[in-house]
Amino acid sequence: MFNISIASIILSLALAWSPNEIVTEKRVQEKWLVDQNSSMVVFGETNINSFECALTSFVWSKNLVFYQPNLPGTKNHPVSCEFEIPVKSFDCGMQLMTSDLRKTLQSEKYPFMNIKLKAMSQLISNVKDGQSIDTDADIMLTGIVNQNQIRFKVSKQNNQSITLTAKKTIQLSDYHITPPTRFMGSVKVKDEMVINITMKLKKIS
Repeated sequence: MFNISIASIILSLALAWSPNEIVTEKRVQEKWLVDQNSSMVVFGETNINSFECALTSFVWSKNLVFYQPNLPGTKNHPVSCEFEIPVKSFDCGMQLMTSDLRKTLQSEKYPFMNIKLKAMSQLISNVKDGQSIDTDADIMLTGIVNQNQIRFKVSKQNNQSITLTAKKTIQLSDYHITPPTRFMGSVKVKDEMVINITMKLKKIS
């Protein structure tokens, strides 16, 4: 009986310290704060002109956290950083255009646009000024989530302050959005929408 009890204890300890738990544990490599001076502008075009809508009154303060890759030889670094953006926080400078954007993105039914950063090709601290970082991201509009790759260009002020800028083109039809028309169809919004993102980062650790 004594031997059986000892064996049971050893087995319990082995299961409690399973290697699988060690492998899946997220180890933080570095952490950055997304500064409040960050910005986002949405650009669109019709068949006769273009428009831009800036994100206003949005609290950017989020942490961009880099984790140790789970598997040896993995190039991309898992990251966590997610922005839940109220569609009504975009201002197009003209009430009519702002109203059209909200209607197009169905802000009453889907009040938020979501951007979730999932993995980056390099640690920010290792990137030189002028280089780029490829980022895997999920973008959600009208309740539909699509996987995207965003390429951020790095502007390095110093080792503690960095600016990431990106221009991402999405197709409205990929989110089951029908581009609006005006004046009996004579003015048509194109299917493409360009999202310009500027993230100003300050290193935490």
